[in-house]
Amino acid sequence: MTTDNILWLFVIVGGPLLLAGAFIYGMRRNRKLTAPEKNAQDARVRDLYDKDR
Repeated sequence: MTTDNILWLFVIVGGPLLLAGAFIYGMRRNRKLTAPEKNAQDARVRDLYDKDR
């Protein structure tokens, strides 16, 4: 196998794997918050905005 063929193998196989990994990472980062996490977030936001008053 020549160097060119090996390079194309990495591009053809590695590209979709990298894209799938980025897609899965993005989906996991944008998950919905659980009820306790949402309540904690709301409390922190209220505290932040109440400091200015």
